[in-house]
Amino acid sequence: MSLIHKIILVLICITGFLMCFWGLGERYLERWDEETNVAVVNSINNNFELKINNKPFLEKPPLWYYLTFLTAKILGDNNFSYRFVSAFSGFLLMLAIIFYCIRNFNPNTAIFSSIVFLTTSQLFYINPDGAFSTHNIRSADLDLLQMLFNFVSLFLIVEYEKSKSQKLIIIGGIFCGLGIMSKGFISLLIPLTWILWQFTKIYKTKLSILPILRFFLVVFLVASPWHIYMVLNHGNEFTQTYFFYHYFQRATQTIEQHYGYTFHHIENLLNPNFFSSGIILFFGLVYILFTKKILNAEFGIITLFTLLYLILITFVETKIAWYLLGIYPTAAIICGLFYDNLFKKILHHRKILIDK
Repeated sequence: MSLIHKIILVLICITGFLMCFWGLGERYLERWDEETNVAVVNSINNNFELKINNKPFLEKPPLWYYLTFLTAKILGDNNFSYRFVSAFSGFLLMLAIIFYCIRNFNPNTAIFSSIVFLTTSQLFYINPDGAFSTHNIRSADLDLLQMLFNFVSLFLIVEYEKSKSQKLIIIGGIFCGLGIMSKGFISLLIPLTWILWQFTKIYKTKLSILPILRFFLVVFLVASPWHIYMVLNHGNEFTQTYFFYHYFQRATQTIEQHYGYTFHHIENLLNPNFFSSGIILFFGLVYILFTKKILNAEFGIITLFTLLYLILITFVETKIAWYLLGIYPTAAIICGLFYDNLFKKILHHRKILIDK
């Protein structure tokens, strides 16, 4: 890596840190989710039971609430503390994107991808383009913690496919399980992505089922104890609230008046006030698919995850703007790859013209 690359990446990291943390505690808590999440954090007592209005809180897994509770104990009872876990997760996520690109591609891709990530309005600003979207890096919400764990898990699967190191399956499964414990079962898209990617190369080699089964076992061991505990202690009330309402009903019908037509999320993705490089993302996907780079783990796994995530939120009936958040880390890398390819072609043609 050249000195200029290092300088640019350091400046990007400093910028990203400031965007995540500067004035983090100044804004008031947003109604609904931020206020609800903070109330749940403040309800935690010696037995670590989550409550809301003196009743058990059964809607979400506990990991973000526990981490925020510990942060508030260390940093004090203030809005900065309540938003710290999300902001720190967002900053680490940016660093993970940079590391992924340097390890698998080149510094130029790392620069382009991190810039795309930092210029994604929905990740940093409340209600982009007037839409109701309060969840982001600078809010007291659960999304960024899960996004960080999901991305690291994908990263480790890619590393496993390159090295075949069994410990990476275990660590990747732990992170996927932590993703579930942060905000639920959307993290299961990770092993599903891995399975689908295996099918892209089945004509060259046999389907590797055993590593995926080990991965699922680790995920189960991490995520199941809390879920089993909650079913045993809260029974039908928990299953109805946590599983039926927040998964089945959200997927199959519109709830809480979150209406939208089928391609609502795709429209937002193409809106530069949400995502600066929405059109570039689709060019990047076409580039990867048509050049058959999807057969390589470092390209294919992030591409399939992006496509699966987009398909899932497109056909979920409840349309909430922040459902888009989970696509941005891998989308930023795909955009970075396209920008880097375009940059190389421009330099190549410029060299030809100079040589003439």
